[in-house]
Amino acid sequence: MKRYDLKAGFIVEWDDIGTAKLAPLSPGTVDLLALADFVKDAVGGTWRREGTDLIVAEDEASSGRKGVRFGLALPVQVQGSYQIEVEFTRLSRKRNSGNLGTVCLLLPLPDGRSAAAFFQESNPYAGLASVRGYTTRQAENPTRIPNQLEDDRRYRGTVKVLIKGDQVDIAATLDGKPLFQFQGPVTDLESPDLLVMADPARPGMRSIDPVAWHSVRITPLDGGTLTPVRPDAIPPATSGSAAASAPQAPGAVDLLALADVVKDAEGGVWRREGADLTTADDPAKPRVKSSGTRLSLALPVRVTGSYRVEVEFTKLGRRETVSVILPLADGRSVVANFLESSDFAGLVYVRGFTLKDAGNPTRTLHQLENERRYQASVEVLINGDQVHITATFEGKPLFRFQGPVADLDSRQYAMADPARPGLKSMAPVTWHTFRLTPLDGGTLTPVRPDVILPATKP
Repeated sequence: MKRYDLKAGFIVEWDDIGTAKLAPLSPGTVDLLALADFVKDAVGGTWRREGTDLIVAEDEASSGRKGVRFGLALPVQVQGSYQIEVEFTRLSRKRNSGNLGTVCLLLPLPDGRSAAAFFQESNPYAGLASVRGYTTRQAENPTRIPNQLEDDRRYRGTVKVLIKGDQVDIAATLDGKPLFQFQGPVTDLESPDLLVMADPARPGMRSIDPVAWHSVRITPLDGGTLTPVRPDAIPPATSGSAAASAPQAPGAVDLLALADVVKDAEGGVWRREGADLTTADDPAKPRVKSSGTRLSLALPVRVTGSYRVEVEFTKLGRRETVSVILPLADGRSVVANFLESSDFAGLVYVRGFTLKDAGNPTRTLHQLENERRYQASVEVLINGDQVHITATFEGKPLFRFQGPVADLDSRQYAMADPARPGLKSMAPVTWHTFRLTPLDGGTLTPVRPDVILPATKP
């Protein structure tokens, strides 16, 4: 692992891991939180794991220290363009007057630079710091925007960093809504001294107050790369057997047969009944009005490029949502609803519109009957930054979308890993089949070594 002299701008020593440089990881989304070692990577605060979460709290060394004193450097070096997706909860505590509780990400940039992306600074603002020397406390900062986080509330944020020569485009969202954006020279951006990581090529998290980090995922874009800083920071999917992790192309794959109801469920109680998967409400989590599509399962592959999904299902309860989650490009996904709770089928979101909005061009009147088995298919054709999505139901056209990938997103309904297709519903459903066929060079990559794709033929 390298150690850097920030002022000199070059490597000054190597540690005892060795001098061999590790190879960049294969393209795709990487769960950095799962790879972090808080003993090796923490730069302030006391960190602990609770399940898959990382939680940071006060320690004696950081108590009373000024600045953003809780930090963790994530265990990869980033080159080029990328997108980071995070989920976090700022935990309540007694604060000093005027301290509203900073939560931010450190974003690697070219030429040894980085920028701090604040979801909130210790003032009631979000934005980048510093921009042309200005922090979010100063009105001259063009990214400064009023924003105040609530304690003990879970948030989902994304930051996309697109590098083109000496220019950068940074766009941040919070809970699916635009937060701030910067376009301009990389040299306009620089992390404040109190925030910068020892190795500016490594992304990181920082906060003033205790925070539970639920998810930190990074996806290289447009040829960007991730290089592990040490051998134990290589994801299992890239260090496992070639048979388990290699992408596979033509041929239909029965993903329902490969799903693990314990590892892949993201909501509800799932069980196998023969070849079927059936979901029901979790008795430990009582039904809450307007709680969303809470019965969900991520299928155990990551999808790149074009593909077709064929499903068969039976809805067992109320006249409510039944949908599949469709991976797109650039870390995006979209919800394909065969029925939404508003008696419509279509995609969500389209240019920010749900199926309750007449402005959604895919909105189609549609209802399902309980206890009846249905067959549906969705074809997703990716061509650069454009996508063509066609859905059929019982062999008849249902809805269609053609336009920029950027017009679509799934926001709060997304799977934890947007590259994985998924099943979602509000009421119990029996899923009989879920077959996925890559098209036009699309590929499927298993998410773990125990998911072995069958040999396929064109």
